[in-house]
Amino acid sequence: MKKIIGGSIAIILGLSCFFAFFPAFLNLLAGIIPLILILAGCLTIYLNYESKPPECGEATDCWNNSAITDKPTDDIPNLLGNTGSHVFHSLDCQYSKSKKCTAVFNTREEALLEGYKPCGICKP
Repeated sequence: MKKIIGGSIAIILGLSCFFAFFPAFLNLLAGIIPLILILAGCLTIYLNYESKPPECGEATDCWNNSAITDKPTDDIPNLLGNTGSHVFHSLDCQYSKSKKCTAVFNTREEALLEGYKPCGICKP
């Protein structure tokens, strides 16, 4: 009960001081707003200046660094093969991100001719 009474007294004193010193509060606010705007502008310029191009996996095609489209083209590989296990994966398979997935194939048939077998998870 003491905490409720103490909190109520603090609220009443705070509101009375706020209304008593309202012009001083407005002067303080008028001085802070331009400073905040200047800092926000500097931060925006800094963040845009330091932004780097998207990395692989962030809605770009890692092979030619262009935006991914729904239409596959012939010069962009569709499959990655693991040189250790001789298993090939589609580009969006979780296992295609392995360091050993360095073999590049445009078609399923090309991968099969090289002796690779399809992944059992993504089933390319």
